[in-house]
Amino acid sequence: MESAMNAPALSALAGSVDIVEVDASRQDQITEAQAQAYHRAGLLILRNVVRGDELAALQRETLPMVENALQVCAGQDEAPPWDVHGILAMKHGETGKLTPFRQEYVVQKSAACRLLLAHPFILKSVQRLQGSDFTATWDSMVFKSPGHGAIIPWHRDGNPPDFQPTPVFNVDFYLDVADQTNCVWGLPGTNHWTPDQAADECRRRNTVPGGFDATGAIPIPMNPGDVLLHDVKTLHGSPWAQSKLRRVLYYEFRAADVILQNKLRTTAYVKRKQMMLKSLIAQRAASPVGRGETPCAYAPQAGEWNQWTLPTGWEPATYQYTHEEYSP
Repeated sequence: MESAMNAPALSALAGSVDIVEVDASRQDQITEAQAQAYHRAGLLILRNVVRGDELAALQRETLPMVENALQVCAGQDEAPPWDVHGILAMKHGETGKLTPFRQEYVVQKSAACRLLLAHPFILKSVQRLQGSDFTATWDSMVFKSPGHGAIIPWHRDGNPPDFQPTPVFNVDFYLDVADQTNCVWGLPGTNHWTPDQAADECRRRNTVPGGFDATGAIPIPMNPGDVLLHDVKTLHGSPWAQSKLRRVLYYEFRAADVILQNKLRTTAYVKRKQMMLKSLIAQRAASPVGRGETPCAYAPQAGEWNQWTLPTGWEPATYQYTHEEYSP
């Protein structure tokens, strides 16, 4: 952890690419200039996105998920069955405890998380970056457990496809303070690296003593309600921590053509996820949290459901669509 604390402010490896900050309280979506800054760095910080009662509800409804994960892992030597609990855990490198760090399918588990997925600033910004056929694909919560936060080694998210006419990215909603004791570290500009370059750099940084080399990387402190957009190809990670709780909701978005042309999921998956999002936009608009907002005009065009509409008040039977069920 010592190397992380002493890392310089700018990354020579990333060509000293700046990470731009946006105040979401002063505009209704990112601008084109801010979108271009995101494309250059693969990272964009959005301040003051979630506030007031909405933030409080998210904090309240996600805390039991953390507490349940800690209870499931308490006294255990091995991670619990992922297909049963949707919890990922690992042994903490400093305390030796089995430490949970991720909970899947939070949209199914929390009403506040469902309404958050329809946040108009975020959806309008996603639409600017990905076009009208953007699709919400994955939802999870990554957290640092109090006192024994797990390491997140340097990585790219998933296995990004080579075919990527639009960026694939996660929208990271911070529910707690992230400071230099537990924040994520990034290498802006590495979203443009080749797979071999990225793999070699991750391997080098993850095999040093302590398992995390932050030399030349940038720490990204965040406040509750802030959001980080990060391209799945941008190298990032965080070291072991023994500080306070840090929760981050991860919502991934991909354009429909990225999903379908790479045969990542079926056409039925894209349609159902887009129907779900349309329903959530309507639910948020009718809720107290959506009062005074202008919803995102979401009108996806891909596939055989061009221009489809949903019956008034329609809601999906489930908000959990497993990737295994919809693999081609």
